[in-house]
Amino acid sequence: MIGFIVGTFFGGVVGMTATCLCVVAGQADRMNCTNPDKKI
Repeated sequence: MIGFIVGTFFGGVVGMTATCLCVVAGQADRMNCTNPDKKI
């Protein structure tokens, strides 16, 4: 039972981290922040 609870929390943390990274990467693509040749 403890393993299930720990696994659920760990999976939730990993999932939220991956989701946040994907959202930030999508925003950067929309704003063209990844183009090193462009001067801001």
